[in-house]
Amino acid sequence: MSTICYEAEKFLQIYATMNLNPTDYASLFRYPEGWQTSMSQSFQSFLDNLRVANIRAYNARYDDADELPYSLLDFATPIPPYASEIEFYKSLRGLRYNLDEQDVDGCFQLLNHLIDHVGYSIISRLPVWESVHTW
Repeated sequence: MSTICYEAEKFLQIYATMNLNPTDYASLFRYPEGWQTSMSQSFQSFLDNLRVANIRAYNARYDDADELPYSLLDFATPIPPYASEIEFYKSLRGLRYNLDEQDVDGCFQLLNHLIDHVGYSIISRLPVWESVHTW
């Protein structure tokens, strides 16, 4: 199994997608609806932690190479969100696979909850007969 160290653009694209409807994720981040400013800051902290966890997983797997330095994400950089929710879902699952259960301030568990939330959101919009087969 190999570990991919993702570029900052992937995390910024996840951030841009989450900011399209930040109140959809309020329950995951334990905020009541309407705190969009705080939600944005929570998203930034969460994605910075995911970036650090991804770098740690990469450094742990390839310890014979030069360690990659940790770097914070530049959220001022405009990156377009994912075109579809399925692309967003696949990106989150790929990221989880590459973290090797590295955790920084609970980001791995929160990522799992986010993946479940987005997956449920996709499936719940399908017709009943189709959603039963999807589960």
